Amino acid sequence: MGVSWALFAVAETGSVALSSEEGRRVHLLPPTHLVFVEANRVYGTLLEALQDLQTLPRALGLHSGPSKSADIGQVMVKGVHGPGRLVVVVLE
Repeated sequence: MGVSWALFAVAETGSVALSSEEGRRVHLLPPTHLVFVEANRVYGTLLEALQDLQTLPRALGLHSGPSKSADIGQVMVKGVHGPGRLVVVVLE
């Protein structure tokens, strides 16, 4: 299980923003990824979140759950790239 902290979360899309500074192995390799985010860092839209962000990391990943792909044989496969399960905990 990978565990990390989100820079922010977006309610509109159910996405969490993860910084490359922690290392992407935690975000992409484990079968389950547990992400913590502070309640005051949950924004309604991505625009609101980006406007409030003071500094940007070198890379910013927006994660909304397992990846899906139907590239091969038009068969939908879930969790091809990255964790098959994303769990987000909002802390007060």
